[in-house]
Formats: sequence, structure tokens, C-alpha cells
Amino acid sequence: MKLFERIRAAFSSKGPPPSDAASSSIVHPLSFPVFVTTYGYPGDTTPDSNSANGIGAWDNRLGPLSLAVSRDVEAGFVKAGIKPRTLVVIRLADGREITKRWDDRTARSYKGKPLTGRFDFYSPDGKNPWEGEKVVGFGKGLPLPL
Repeated sequence: MKLFERIRAAFSSKGPPPSDAASSSIVHPLSFPVFVTTYGYPGDTTPDSNSANGIGAWDNRLGPLSLAVSRDVEAGFVKAGIKPRTLVVIRLADGREITKRWDDRTARSYKGKPLTGRFDFYSPDGKNPWEGEKVVGFGKGLPLPL
């Protein structure tokens, strides 16, 4: 199995609850409602031209680890010292943790309403299994082992 395929497999299915070691990476609990959403899939009803072409907010390529966040979440990232293109560990309400890379931003608004509370997973192969899950915290991720 190629490295890219191993990485994709490691981060593309629901996993077990985190171990104590992984739990220490979550240092920024969220005090407002935030949920997992999906973008970039076939039939996406809110596409933008960059996402449709696999291009992120910093003219980077999007991939299976790519994450877009709404501006309110981005403000939390900035306050936490998390920079674009950094790995981020996301904790779901049930305790599971998912590692993604901050590669993109959501639109500021949709149909005249601000987009808020979003961890938007890039998923060109279809909607992801975490769609609609509540996010309760995040932290800076560790580099991927090779």
C-alpha cells in the first residue's frame, strides 16, 4: 500500500476513543456550537471554483486530510497559534479524535447568513462519516509519522 493510501485509510474511518496520550493534545475547548460538515463532494450544493478544482485558501492542493473552517473557528485557531497548513486534532463530543490539516476557509456567508461553527472536511469521494458530529475542542496536531 502506498504511503498516501495508508494515510488516507488511517484518517478516513471512524476510530476508537482516544488514548490518554492523544487526549493531551486537546487544549482548546469550544464554548460555542461547532459541527463537522463536508465540502467538495460530487453534487456539493455550495461549491466554489477553487474547491471544485482541489485548491485551498492558500493556493495549496486539497487532499484527504484537508479541513476548511468558518471564520469564528479560524479566530480560535489564530488565538491558539495554529497557522494555515498545520495539522489539527479535532475532538468530537463522544471523545473520538480526528486529525486534519487546516488547508481552507469556508465562505463568510451563505444566502445572506454568516457561516459559523464549522469544521468542514474536504471529501471529494462523497460525504464523510462524521457529517453532523459535534466538535468540542481542538489542538495542534503532531507531524505525521512516515
